[in-house]
Amino acid sequence: MSGNRDCGSALVSPNATNAVGSLPKAPLKGYTITCVVLIVCVACTLGYDIGVMGGAIIFMARTLNLSTTKEEIAVGCLNFVSGIGALFTCPLNERIGSPMTIFWSMFLYIIGMTIIALAYSFEALLIGRMTVGIGVGMGFSVCPQYIAEISPTAYRGFLVSCFEIAINVGLVAGYLGGIMFYSLPEEYNWRLMMVLPLPLAFICMLCMLRMPHSPRWLCASNRTEEAET
Repeated sequence: MSGNRDCGSALVSPNATNAVGSLPKAPLKGYTITCVVLIVCVACTLGYDIGVMGGAIIFMARTLNLSTTKEEIAVGCLNFVSGIGALFTCPLNERIGSPMTIFWSMFLYIIGMTIIALAYSFEALLIGRMTVGIGVGMGFSVCPQYIAEISPTAYRGFLVSCFEIAINVGLVAGYLGGIMFYSLPEEYNWRLMMVLPLPLAFICMLCMLRMPHSPRWLCASNRTEEAET
């Protein structure tokens, strides 16, 4: 029981009252802003993959001699596989925490996009898309939760919405990436589309190693003193 009280004190401000509307709106902490900005960048990279395939698949089909059915599988498999990735995210998140879960999400994303960029067969393309799909599913599942757990109550809805908006920004960036490389030879223009977000994804992956765990996860892991700070 004492552990539960400690966790409660770590997650709820001492000035909090029963009326949500009367909660004081304290300024955001620097680490909260840093975490949210980083997660927004993660969301942009994840959304980019969804958007860029609209243009890239045209050139993929010509270069790899894909039939219509194979095109549909290559594009549509991500939605199915990302659902599977999301299912396994919860137990992984409870075990290693949100920052490390996002780290592995970005790791799979980078590996998958690299495989796609180097693909010379439908099988390699499919493996890359499925790898990316698992990473996307993990990221879409854990990122909003992480933002919610580190955000003050008064800002929580707004900050979680930033993640959703960033996904759409990534979608637009994917379409712009397709336009950027459209005029290049089709043997490699779609490969450049796959490589374009990798520097940002790599930076995000490394930065997650420095991000703090959420108070909820720390309390659940019996690290109450860290949660209170």
